[in-house]
Amino acid sequence: MRDWISNYIAAQHKAIDSIPHDEVEKLVKKVKKVWEEDRHIFAIGNGGNAANSSHFATDLGKGSSDALGKRFRVLTLGDNLSWLTAIGNDYHFDDVFLRPLQNYANPGDLVIATSVSGNSPNLVKAVEWAKGHGVQTVALVGAKKGKLAELADQSAGCTRCPLAAGRTQVVFGVGDPEADLMFVGEAPGRDEDLQGEPFVGRSGRLLDRLLAEELGIDRSAVYIANVVKCRPPDNRDPRPDEIAACRPYLDAQVALIAPKVVVTLGNFATKLLLGTDRGITAVRGASYPVGDVEFVPTFHPAAALRGGGVVLAQMRADFVRAKRLIGAAA
Repeated sequence: MRDWISNYIAAQHKAIDSIPHDEVEKLVKKVKKVWEEDRHIFAIGNGGNAANSSHFATDLGKGSSDALGKRFRVLTLGDNLSWLTAIGNDYHFDDVFLRPLQNYANPGDLVIATSVSGNSPNLVKAVEWAKGHGVQTVALVGAKKGKLAELADQSAGCTRCPLAAGRTQVVFGVGDPEADLMFVGEAPGRDEDLQGEPFVGRSGRLLDRLLAEELGIDRSAVYIANVVKCRPPDNRDPRPDEIAACRPYLDAQVALIAPKVVVTLGNFATKLLLGTDRGITAVRGASYPVGDVEFVPTFHPAAALRGGGVVLAQMRADFVRAKRLIGAAA
């Protein structure tokens, strides 16, 4: 029993960076009980977990005795019900998990829901339905979102530099902790300081527009942060000591999110993350691999608002470059 459960845990570790030991033990006990009662098991998950759920079902059948093999097999949407139902979804359709549970799950069955970020509405909907209908549930949620939240909590009380004295709040970052694409800007402005989210003013609206028009996505699909997390007085440039004080937060964000591509918006982000003294005009138009990450420098949206069509066209080209790099890394 524990051997084939370990197959599932190992598969989930490919997409979830840590699963607490007590959650593993909880899963072992629940699966054992459901097995002994001849009930159904539903393994559901989004994105990378979709494939892992299917791998779990396949490994279960291949790695077990003939009796186990007859009772467990992969079920995709449209197949007949099996003892183990592995349903994968990469597109986050609202009811893709709920409908099979409504059709097939009975009180006492087990739902194993896996989510990297902990923010999958279709999984939440299915699990809530299961709980309300006597179906047992185990949720395995990635630790990455929790680690970012802890880091945000630490930064909220930061007094490492004088900017802390004048801020309304720390503007930590926003977006998908599993994003392949990350944007790093300069510093919060007035709107960001008030709302606590990066790029929500005029520059943010242009960023949103470019995301939609050049990549076909919105900001929820990327992660956005700044070099410094507090607003400099009168929107002046951040000073070297302020950048140095805030850098550990940015480095930790990049390390936790582990994006495939980072787009640096403007001189400050570009010089810091590429370790260069060259200005944005000199370095944009190319990509720069650093470790496992491709960096794509481009202008800050504020520069495009000031500079007109030429700068905007160059930004569009850089966004397309980032999109191609993500596709190449897939």
